[in-house]
Amino acid sequence: MRSACVHWVQAASRCETPTDKWPKRLVALYRGDAYGARESLLCRADLLLDEGAMRQLVAQFEQEMDSTLASVTVV
Repeated sequence: MRSACVHWVQAASRCETPTDKWPKRLVALYRGDAYGARESLLCRADLLLDEGAMRQLVAQFEQEMDSTLASVTVV
């Protein structure tokens, strides 16, 4: 599955889809993983996304992490 995800990213990088559509699609595929085998989509996102898009993706995950941590009550 991990290899298939890398091949998917490589194939997607050759598509004519507008680049601004890929981050949302990558996140949706990653989150739809019930087996923990799709992390390669994010690990190799550099094959598909430019530096700016990668930074935005990282910022999105950091913001979600901050929101989650802020909602946790420490006992």
